[in-house]
Amino acid sequence: MIIVIKTIQFFLCLSLLVLIHELGHFIAARAFRMRVDKFNIFFDPWFAILKFRRRETQYSIGWLPIGGYVKLNEDTFSARPAWQRLIVMLSGVAMNFVLSLTIICALTQSIGGGIRATGRMISLYWQGLKHLVTPEANVSEELGGLISIGSIFPAAWDWPQFWFITALLSIALGIMNLLPIPGLDGGQSLFALYEVITRRKPSPNFVAVATYVGFVFIIGLMIVANGNDIYRLFT
Repeated sequence: MIIVIKTIQFFLCLSLLVLIHELGHFIAARAFRMRVDKFNIFFDPWFAILKFRRRETQYSIGWLPIGGYVKLNEDTFSARPAWQRLIVMLSGVAMNFVLSLTIICALTQSIGGGIRATGRMISLYWQGLKHLVTPEANVSEELGGLISIGSIFPAAWDWPQFWFITALLSIALGIMNLLPIPGLDGGQSLFALYEVITRRKPSPNFVAVATYVGFVFIIGLMIVANGNDIYRLFT
């Protein structure tokens, strides 16, 4: 029963975080009159749990809980100014921080207290992230995947604790997406920022290769993280 409760909380939290993040991209894109071809919560290789179309956008709920995505129409996206594309790229992260702040303000019942608590959470997570790239870090012990994330939820349903963990994970998702890795929002934002500053688009070949390398790195990191979880189950 404990596993069931933790699993339900995990998927409820993850679904909310992915929905909010992708909704940020979606709203910003539509505000700048960019066409959105797909809006996905979770990934859907081979098949989707739910799929439907409304106007020009296909909405889908996938079965692979490793994120989501908004696929923008390349013609309408590329035709917009770089500053608009930059805002669209950063809007998902912004929504994650707004969600965290909203939750913490509600839990503390104080806007000032919520802002300070959210700031401390961001600082602590950033310090932990920097520690992972130091020689002292033991990645095999400190890096975890979906099982590790699910394990932090309480064994009994507790709404305040659930929302606190959701706020914490929303901050984590926002910071991770801000990392300057091509394939993540932070990496794609760097390309748009470069264009804003220099008024020149980066080489399409460079962007394509960098994005491919970024995706390979991200997939490799996910394999290591989830592999650590599986290893811990049998040791």
